[in-house]
Formats: sequence, structure tokens, C-alpha cells
Amino acid sequence: MQLVFRFVRHAILSCLVAVSLASVRVAGAPQQAQKAQPSEPQAAVQAFYSFHMSHNMNFTTASVRLRRPWLHPELYKLLLYEMKRAADYGRTHRDEPPYFEGDPFTDSQEYPESFKIKAVTVNDNNADASVVFQWFQDKKSRKVVDEKSVTVKLEHVGTRWLIRDIVNGEGKSLRAELSRKDYAGH
Repeated sequence: MQLVFRFVRHAILSCLVAVSLASVRVAGAPQQAQKAQPSEPQAAVQAFYSFHMSHNMNFTTASVRLRRPWLHPELYKLLLYEMKRAADYGRTHRDEPPYFEGDPFTDSQEYPESFKIKAVTVNDNNADASVVFQWFQDKKSRKVVDEKSVTVKLEHVGTRWLIRDIVNGEGKSLRAELSRKDYAGH
């Protein structure tokens, strides 16, 4: 029953995002002359994390492929390359964990139960969205016991806002981590 509720909630959110983005693009001046509003990249981040948190959050090739519509092509390629490197490394280092333990999209080993978009800033074709993830003592009370923030960096590509990087609270860039030369260089 809860799975059906999540699916319906995701479907409704996706439709609302699509309708709101379509209405923004239809109204006013031509696409290139419009100045981006913070609501556009915010809708992209909302749709991404709504999808992400309502589906399997394990860091696998299949889960990366499912998230492709929200990812910048360069980030997507780096993520797939990471999966290949992890598989290659795992074949010769069976007792060692992969470089990424947990979820790189939330920068956590234990999956968060909730997220909030705190602020969005737009500068031409780039945007930053501050996202806070929350963990609860229990789902019933929803008492927050831990929070973690990331900055989602987006780029306007064609007609969509795509995630080009995620920077954790310590300033570490996901793209930089994925671009490292040495696989085991923790």
C-alpha cells in the first residue's frame, strides 16, 4: 500500500512539475530572452529528489540510469565510469569496500527520510540549490535527529535544468571525487 502511495505521489509531483515548467515556457518572450526564475531549477531539484527518495537509492548502474533525465551528460558519464571502476577494483580487492559507500546524491551512508530545498540562486544558465536531508527518530513522530546539507549545482541545457555537480557540507565536489585518477585514493 505504501509503495502504491509513493508511486501515486511521484506521478502527481511529476505532472505538476511538467505542467508548471510548460506554462512558464509558453508564456512571455522567446526561450533565449527569458530570465530564469529560481522556481525552475527548484522544480528540477524537487523532481529529482522526489524520484530518488521514492526509488531504490543504492548506488548501482541501474539506479544511475534511472536518474539520467535529471543529470548533466558529463556527470552522468562520470557516474557510469565510477560504476565500471568499482566493478574492476572489486574483482581484485574483494575484501575492500568501494570508494563510494552509500548514496553520493545525498552524501550519506544511511539514506535520509526527508529533504527540503532551503534556497535557490540563479546566475544566467547556472543555479545553486541548498538542500537539507533529514533523518527521524521514528517515522511516526518525525522528530529530526540528524540533518545534512548539500549544494546542488545545476546548468540550464536546452530547455531543462540539469544537475552538474553536488557539493557536500565540507565543500567536496561529487564531480571532483568522480574525476580522481586513483580509484582507491580515499
